[in-house]
Amino acid sequence: MIVLGSVYVLVKKASEGSGTLNNSAIERLIPTAGAKILQQDIIGIDLAPGYEGTIALNGEPLPLDQVNVVAPLNQITYKPGPGKIYESLPTGENCLSATYWMSSKGPAQASRQTWCFTVL
Repeated sequence: MIVLGSVYVLVKKASEGSGTLNNSAIERLIPTAGAKILQQDIIGIDLAPGYEGTIALNGEPLPLDQVNVVAPLNQITYKPGPGKIYESLPTGENCLSATYWMSSKGPAQASRQTWCFTVL
């Protein structure tokens, strides 16, 4: 029994670390929850086909003209830099929220996913 329980925990941890979720709309969180990243790293979300959305850092929506949307891959990412709302990500704990919806239904039926990570 102990071995079986240990295997389950290891498999569960491995799947959490990969950034995948038990949510069919979300393929990957960038970075994963609890990750440690650098101030210039890319943050965002990779959605399943047929979904689109927006992202906000620490409750502040990231301007649409500053995020990178790769529609064919359903990815929404942000890279801090000069002239952007964040030239570098704030150090310490940060939380990213993604509001997402099925393209066919529109944002009126949106869901939200929030996760936190640490910027070194």
